[in-house]
Amino acid sequence: TQRANPIEESHSSEWSLRLQSKCQALTDDQCPAAYGYTVFSDGKFQMGPGSQGAVKTGSIAPEELTQLTAAINPVLSATLLDTESHSPVALEESESEDTITLARGTAEGQPVAHLATNDFSYRTQSVDVAKNLLSTLKSLATKYYTVPFPDTCVDGAASLQTLFATVQTCTTDSECVYLDSSMNVLDPSTRSYLVTDDCTRIKPLAVASQTLLTHNLQKLMESIGQVQTACGSNLMRPDCANLTGVTLTGPAVCKQGVCQGNPSNSPLH
Repeated sequence: TQRANPIEESHSSEWSLRLQSKCQALTDDQCPAAYGYTVFSDGKFQMGPGSQGAVKTGSIAPEELTQLTAAINPVLSATLLDTESHSPVALEESESEDTITLARGTAEGQPVAHLATNDFSYRTQSVDVAKNLLSTLKSLATKYYTVPFPDTCVDGAASLQTLFATVQTCTTDSECVYLDSSMNVLDPSTRSYLVTDDCTRIKPLAVASQTLLTHNLQKLMESIGQVQTACGSNLMRPDCANLTGVTLTGPAVCKQGVCQGNPSNSPLH
């Protein structure tokens, strides 16, 4: 027997729901679903993309997927209406302007419902189906769409670590040096302690190639300053209580093309 096209099979079962919100009293980075919150039929979700293309992903709980599936089934089993129906809403119901889009398989998304200041428009068979779907999706967004998003502090710190890695490549041990928090070279024969975690969101650049560091020092310092400004009072990690580091017992080394601390260095907490 000839099997159906597997792509066509997936179209019939796979779907995604996207909530896009515009909050009345919040900036976009503080507004849940401002950059879009999409839940897929397997329970995975995506936040964004944000203003700079950032996305975050995760999964909702199995019981939440069951609830969402129950809410979307009446929509999937019927055809979306070509014309919108409208229902008035009380002002307190619409703290944000919300749009729900449904995509089946790889097809483009179709608008399902839209909540504005004093009007609820929908293309489902009934207003109750649309309101239940919006309520279920908004509850998930409130729980899983973490704000601020984009998070210029956390995202900036992550980008900074990537930048740090570009000045740590090497070919010989002699290229590698230890650094203090101000990017000054440390002499292991005169300095016995190297901080490797200062409890900030910016993991210190403790070891680097001296040549690459010199060529990129200005860019590094500017980038660190930008992240510090973006983080402000959130620069310190709440889960970190004490500085950590190592006792220096030997010079920095080049291992597998990356500058690293000497293996003889011992952790000091």
